[in-house]
Amino acid sequence: MSYIVWRPDFDLGIPVLDQHHHNLVALINDFHLSVNRGLDSELCSTIFSRLREYADYHFKVEEALMAHHGYPESPDHIAEHRLFVNNVGRLEKTFAQDPLLTQQVLQYLKQWLEQHILVIDRQLAEHIKAGQH
Repeated sequence: MSYIVWRPDFDLGIPVLDQHHHNLVALINDFHLSVNRGLDSELCSTIFSRLREYADYHFKVEEALMAHHGYPESPDHIAEHRLFVNNVGRLEKTFAQDPLLTQQVLQYLKQWLEQHILVIDRQLAEHIKAGQH
């Protein structure tokens, strides 16, 4: 069973963002699966690093879209990205030191991604779609 199940309300109608979000969900689910299978902490750390690297790539694409479409909320949105990167960096170190905190790490990732897609990214998507008419 997937840790995060894709829901229709996650679709924003911006194909590149929707694909990236699918990929982020898959990476979080991979991390969850590897932890629950009892895989060694080194492999879990590798998967977690892939998640962090992909999130960074996704944020760069998203921020380029914001600039291209003149998104007025860019500073706040970018600040959310930076906060996530900082938190994930801290969580990655915490996980490396104490793998027993994995459930807290997973809970943070799930809550952040769902909130970010449903609220923050939805606002960006609506701005982009409004400019395409």
